[in-house]
Formats: sequence, C-alpha cells, structure tokens
Amino acid sequence: MACLVPRDGRPLVLKHWVDEKGNSCFMLLPRGLSIAWAEDPSYWAWLPPPPGEGSDGNAAGEEVAELKNVWSLEVNGKLELSQLTPGATYEVAFEVMLKQGCAGWQVPVDLQLELPGARAQGRKESMEKKARGQWLALYGGGFCPIATTRCI
Repeated sequence: MACLVPRDGRPLVLKHWVDEKGNSCFMLLPRGLSIAWAEDPSYWAWLPPPPGEGSDGNAAGEEVAELKNVWSLEVNGKLELSQLTPGATYEVAFEVMLKQGCAGWQVPVDLQLELPGARAQGRKESMEKKARGQWLALYGGGFCPIATTRCI
C-alpha cells in the first residue's frame, strides 16, 4: 500500500510504499523535484494526472509537469538515505511521456546520479525514437545504501 506524504500544506511531493521484500520504496513527485523554470508558465504547465498508469503500473495520482518550450532542461531531486532500506538495491529513474508530434529531442538527454562520497553515475539516452503518448522510464543509475543521514 502506498501513501503520499504532504510537506507543510504544499502539494504532495513524495510517494512511499513497502515492496514484497519489506524494502522502503519512494517516488519523488514532480512538485518534489527542482525543475528549472518550473514556475514560469511560458516554459511549463502544471496539469492534473493523465488517465491511465505510469510505466511501473503504479500511477502516482498527482499533477504532472508538462514541458512547453526550453533550450535546456535541468531536473534535480534529493532524498535522505536514512529513509532507504540499508543493503537493498535501488534504481533511480525519471518517468516521462513524450507527446505525439513533439520535436526537438535530437540531442540525447544526460541522466546523472550523484551519491554522497561516490563518483557520479551518468549515461545518455536518445529520445528521438522513443514511443510517443506512453509512459517511459529513463534510468539514471542504481545503488545500495548504507545506514547514513546524508542525501542523494
């Protein structure tokens, strides 16, 4: 069962659930991310969730950020490692949907995962030939946390 965690009366920013192995799982919702120019309506629109489910079959049920027009894109998120299950393997992914007819994705997207005290993991993902109109998971990296109070 999942719960959505409110933050000081602001929009919900985090979804939490426990998997079948008893590990804590988290999804940072769009309002829980730092998105460049997110509050500028000429670049982004905040919309109700589309019908259907996310790529993991587990729709968050919260608003989505729709990119309108930017020359560069930067999205960051942080999560305290102390919330994670030590020894479990975690993956970081961005869940995205490309609209039908969208253009400008000829340059690959740079995905990066930075862990405290570790070298950053990175990879490039070509979006040009990705399916349109369906949820896709873009993987940024994986890790196995140790007990700590630091953030990723």
